[in-house]
Amino acid sequence: IDTSPPLRYKFSMIKKSIIYSMVAILLLASCTRNITTSPLSQSTNSTDQWTPTPTVTPTPTPEVRVLNGESLLITGDYDQAYNEFLVSSTQSSDPELIASALLGMGKALLLKEDYFGTVNQFSTFLINYPSGEARDTSFFFLAKAYDALEQYRLAADAYASYLSALPGPLDSEIHEMRGNSLFNYGDFTGAIGAYEAALATATGNRYDQLQIELAQAAASAGDNERAINIYLGLIETSQNGYTKAQSNLLLGRIYLQMGMTEQAYARFQDSVDNYPEAYDSYSALVQLVEDGQPVNQLNRGIIDYNVEQYGVAIEALTNYMDANPQHDATAHIYKALSFYEINQFENEIAEWDKVITDHSTEDQNYFRAFDEKSYTQWLSLNQFTEAAQTCLTFVASVPTSANAPVMLEKAARIYVDGGYLSLAAETYERIFTEYPGSEQAYYGLFKAGILYYRMGDFSKAQITFQRLIVLTDNPEEQAADYMWVAKSFEKLNDNAAAQEYFQKAASAAPSGYYGIRAAEILAGQAPLAQLQNIDLAANLES
Repeated sequence: IDTSPPLRYKFSMIKKSIIYSMVAILLLASCTRNITTSPLSQSTNSTDQWTPTPTVTPTPTPEVRVLNGESLLITGDYDQAYNEFLVSSTQSSDPELIASALLGMGKALLLKEDYFGTVNQFSTFLINYPSGEARDTSFFFLAKAYDALEQYRLAADAYASYLSALPGPLDSEIHEMRGNSLFNYGDFTGAIGAYEAALATATGNRYDQLQIELAQAAASAGDNERAINIYLGLIETSQNGYTKAQSNLLLGRIYLQMGMTEQAYARFQDSVDNYPEAYDSYSALVQLVEDGQPVNQLNRGIIDYNVEQYGVAIEALTNYMDANPQHDATAHIYKALSFYEINQFENEIAEWDKVITDHSTEDQNYFRAFDEKSYTQWLSLNQFTEAAQTCLTFVASVPTSANAPVMLEKAARIYVDGGYLSLAAETYERIFTEYPGSEQAYYGLFKAGILYYRMGDFSKAQITFQRLIVLTDNPEEQAADYMWVAKSFEKLNDNAAAQEYFQKAASAAPSGYYGIRAAEILAGQAPLAQLQNIDLAANLES
């Protein structure tokens, strides 16, 4: 079994999305609200008659260049953004605008991952600009650069400067970032203080994660008692299984360090038994297996499947079923899914067949077995007739199931994909015939009509679409039915009937696609002819 990645690395991955969101928010918010642009020209005489002049491309003002730079940061063109900010900083005489441009240059360097350049940019900027909003904002981006360079003490100081200069609604997130920097630096006491400050206003899942970070800092500072109490509280109160599994793992490791192996294994077993979907349960499983502790083989197989260890998952699930002949379908399902992931499709199908044969009373699993088996036959093995037959077998075995019309529709789609249009049309018709009140009934019959038309059976297509007309009161659907009746009559050389139904289509939904197209046909126009006459010229006199 593979061992888990370093714990702090995993925590950093969890927080990446929050950090990136923070950067994006501050990129958008920083120093753009005070930038205004003036009109390029202003008329001095409202009675002057307008005279056309050649189009000119004005040189962007420094204000516009800063706004352009911010837009380019958002679209990811960091080099061009840097250039826009640079030109603006050299062309403007407005100190506030220059500060915004210099801040933008630093942001562009940070996003380019030029961290040394970012530090140099902001260090010079802070010396030359002792006050101002742009200066205050720069502390955050400077901190991110220091973090990337693993200069954690300097990063923590920069975060502190930002919090002091610009307190606001994101303080909790900034305190957490500062706590992470202090933790990485080894100042665990400082990290505890930062996490406590972050917790003061944290809500939701962030509160749980901050508690875990606080417990880690406490344990690293030697206060195991506090860390244990925090973890036990999370296990008791958290509504998140991932949080519980992570707390179990970290608490178990503390117990191991303290020589309390029985308590440690109890924590690991709790995760394996109750939170198999969590990655930290896999780490707990690894510890138990390496220490020779017995584990539930079903849960072991599920956990191994979830972390993509398919070979050992299959082995564990097989061992479980051998030891427990009176099992439900769960082990077969995860074994089938594991075989699918390693492209052993025949073995996968064999497991689904065992669910179908031995667990027919488990309604949801019984349907799932037919559904998954048919997908593998269809999409992985290109066995179109076999896949369709799998769907039809389910319908025959449980005709009263709510999934029966769903499987009929799926069988029809498989037949279409395989080129068996006649079988597809017949199967679509079965939906309406056998399950007229189902959600799939109307469109099943409509698709049958389309297939008859495609196969050249225009008489059957016409009859099918005429059946549909009385089955709906939706004008768009009625227009579609009228249109296809008309097209079928047209192919049958009954032009009078065709014209009649084109007219009905046009009247049923005059603003819908089929209504518009029917009107065009009646007028002898090409499709969407009216769009060809749209005048895109500017009305310069309005």
